[in-house]
Amino acid sequence: MFEFEYVELMNWAYWPTVKLPMDQRTIMITGPNGSGKTTFLDALRTLLRAPRMSANRRYTDYLIGNVGTAVIKAVVTNRERGGEKRPFEFKGFLSEKVTLAVFMHKRSGRWERRYTIVEGDISLKELQTIPKSHLLSPETYTREISEAGFSSAFLKVLALEQGQTDKLCEKSPRELLDLLLEVHGDKQIIERYQKARTNYHSANLELSQLGARLAEENAKVVASERQANAYKRYRQLCKELKEYEEVLIPQAEYAQAQEEIQEIRFQVNEINQQLGPVDRAILDLQDQLDNADADLNRRKIELEQARGLKIEMDEKERELDIRLNNIMHEKAQLKEQVGALEPGSEIDIKKLREERSTLRREIIKLELKQDDFSERASELRREMQDFDQPERKVYPRFVEEFTRVLKREGLDFDLVCDLIDIKDKDWQLAVESIIGRDRFTILVDEDDVLAVRKLGQQHRYRCYVVARQNQTLSNQSAPHASALSVVDILDPSMPKWITDNLQHVTLVEDVADGMRLKGKTTVTRKGYRQDRRGGISIAADRFYCGSLGQSSLKNELEQQLSSIKSQLGQVNKELQIKRDEDAGKAKAIQAFEQKDQVAVAMDRLAELDLELPKVNKEHKQFLELKHQAEQKLLDKLESYNNFERDSNDLRKQLLERRNAQSETFTELQDLQKQIEELQSKQTKIAAKLDAELISENALANVEDLDELTPRLYTVRRLLAEYETPPDEGAVEVYEHHKAQYEHQRELYESHEEGLRKWEGEFQLARQKYIIVVEHTIREYRRNVLALAEIAGVRCEIVMPNLRDAENLLEQTELVVRFGFDGKSTTNMDGSSLSGGQRVVASLVLLMSLATSGGVNAGGFFIIDEPFAHLSLERIDDVARFLDKSRCQFILTSPTTHNVNVFSAARLQMNFRIKRPGEKFAPIPTLISRGDENEVDLLTDT
Repeated sequence: MFEFEYVELMNWAYWPTVKLPMDQRTIMITGPNGSGKTTFLDALRTLLRAPRMSANRRYTDYLIGNVGTAVIKAVVTNRERGGEKRPFEFKGFLSEKVTLAVFMHKRSGRWERRYTIVEGDISLKELQTIPKSHLLSPETYTREISEAGFSSAFLKVLALEQGQTDKLCEKSPRELLDLLLEVHGDKQIIERYQKARTNYHSANLELSQLGARLAEENAKVVASERQANAYKRYRQLCKELKEYEEVLIPQAEYAQAQEEIQEIRFQVNEINQQLGPVDRAILDLQDQLDNADADLNRRKIELEQARGLKIEMDEKERELDIRLNNIMHEKAQLKEQVGALEPGSEIDIKKLREERSTLRREIIKLELKQDDFSERASELRREMQDFDQPERKVYPRFVEEFTRVLKREGLDFDLVCDLIDIKDKDWQLAVESIIGRDRFTILVDEDDVLAVRKLGQQHRYRCYVVARQNQTLSNQSAPHASALSVVDILDPSMPKWITDNLQHVTLVEDVADGMRLKGKTTVTRKGYRQDRRGGISIAADRFYCGSLGQSSLKNELEQQLSSIKSQLGQVNKELQIKRDEDAGKAKAIQAFEQKDQVAVAMDRLAELDLELPKVNKEHKQFLELKHQAEQKLLDKLESYNNFERDSNDLRKQLLERRNAQSETFTELQDLQKQIEELQSKQTKIAAKLDAELISENALANVEDLDELTPRLYTVRRLLAEYETPPDEGAVEVYEHHKAQYEHQRELYESHEEGLRKWEGEFQLARQKYIIVVEHTIREYRRNVLALAEIAGVRCEIVMPNLRDAENLLEQTELVVRFGFDGKSTTNMDGSSLSGGQRVVASLVLLMSLATSGGVNAGGFFIIDEPFAHLSLERIDDVARFLDKSRCQFILTSPTTHNVNVFSAARLQMNFRIKRPGEKFAPIPTLISRGDENEVDLLTDT
């Protein structure tokens, strides 16, 4: 590897011509920002053909003004080193020095570069006389300096951004491995591997897509095959239907009609033979009926005469019954009238009437009381029916009416009594007494408050309407023995003044306990309240809160109904007694008013006693006559009925015979008609069929119609299953899909073969990637360990296991650990590393990237501000390491008062900013240090 002796620039940036020595291994360039440090370093990068310059600049950015030619020249060493050949011996150069140069010419408005490598120290003037044919292309130049030891790895290290070269230790293990592969060109291997992997996965994906399309085409084939088979089956069924309807069925019907005609003619012959005996029986029965009609008329006249006598006797007997009943009824009435007033009894009629008037008023009061109890019982029954409805709660009437209004208006609401549940039923009366009418407070959303209050005003609702509140409620915070402690608040929207009221009231067993708690408001179990004003009962009549409130309401209603029923029964009993007493007094008054008629009644009774025996005697005589008439009527009726029954039997027989005769005639007509219809049917069938199909031989082989008809119905049913006839093109569609499927299958098999090829290439690229990366990492590990030993630092490098990382090669990491001052190793970005240790670690990593020929082969590096923020001791550590590495370094540093940062360099270049108005930048000043740190100030070149 060669080293720089000096660099000479012509027309580079603001330097017309400048020559700067570089004959030391460690060179420090300093100066403020904008003084030209980067300009000088980019000149070296341009000369060495680094892939990239600082901050993405281009070499043309430094060709300023109307310059036609610019030159960057460097004289480098060509000495033997460690028994190795001279760097440029491959070109036949055996001199100790070699000149490298790049010429930049502007032609037709564009810059072009040409390079040269000349033996010896050649001046700028001599270089410009070199024939163009002896100049090297950029590619040839890069190849030859690489042959001289300045490999592509050095070029890529030179291309690293300023400020990054001393921070390699801060990179992650993956970033460090990426940088290593990029510097050594091994990135191409992973790119080829990734490309092969991508091609393999793409082929695999494409094969999957082709498989999906193949399955899709197969599904189309199956579906179209079903349609084609359906069309073929439909055509076959149509053919069968036509054969059944046009040939087989008509042929079977013709044969069946011929058989039926023969059977019917046989029946006609049998019926004609049966008609003779029937006709003779009809004539005989007609003669018997003619003689019976005359005798039946005589018997009918005798029966009517007996019935008339019976009716006459009935009317006479009925008259005597009425007369006898009238006598008995009149006699009973007269006896009752006479017995109502005994002779000589006196009645105070005035007092009796006053008592009855008083009694009538009491009856009216009891009737009103009865109506009131009945109406109250009906109301209670209606209220109790509400409890039998599911999810139905009962409230006072004014609450029920107003909540119905809110429901009708579609307004959402809650009642306070529905949001409170009392845990201890023994305190139900006390809690409901405390809340009182506020139990029926209505809670609504804030947006509905105005509307509900307007309705409350309109319907005179006597409880509050409030907006829902959101408060955090907890019974655990309720005071002990307070009303709130026995209550569950079921909704946080409960008004706070209700919960405050419950919280401030203490529950006590009795009045005495409440009096002992002076200054507190107390309520007993029975609802007796005591406060600073005194004591008062606030006990509620009914319960409405929670489940106990509704059950207690129902129990109370049942008790009230039972009580009202009991009272109603008592009133009914008392009313009946009063009514009976009133009837007795009315009867006594009526008897007193009829007192004058008693004498007349007694005379009439005497007359009735004489008349009654005569009427009874006459009634008995007519009963006997009536009995005789009834017996005679029964005898005549029985005789008439028996003779009439016999006559009717004869008529029935005659009718049956005539009906049988008529039915036979009708049957003969029907059979003849059937023969005509069957013959007509045969004629119609014969007109449609060929004569051969209805010949005797053809009909002998015809199947029975009962066997053919089910088959015909089956064919029709199968055809009816088709809502619409199948498309005739279904067969063509099936053939098309089948051809498409075969084409897709061949394409799939072809791609399947291609996938196996890509898989082979992928596995080959992966193996090659693993081999190259392992080799690069081993070389890098050897360089790092060697440089770490020179720096006096412990180092560990974990070799990644690439063989087992089947699908994660791109995620492989290079883990490097350093240990300073005898301490155990730690990760590069560990917080335990000091600034100087970080610089040394970064330098080891950086130099190991480029020293592919080994740490003793030398090298050339540009390090940006390595001593920033380092202590003197750490600067010395870095300087010692740089001196031992046998490489050439250019270090950068800003202008600083810390002169210790310059002690590591044997040569120092001080750059200065171009003054405003001046054409050229100042020439850098040089400081050279000897072995004893003797400083020589060199003049400007």
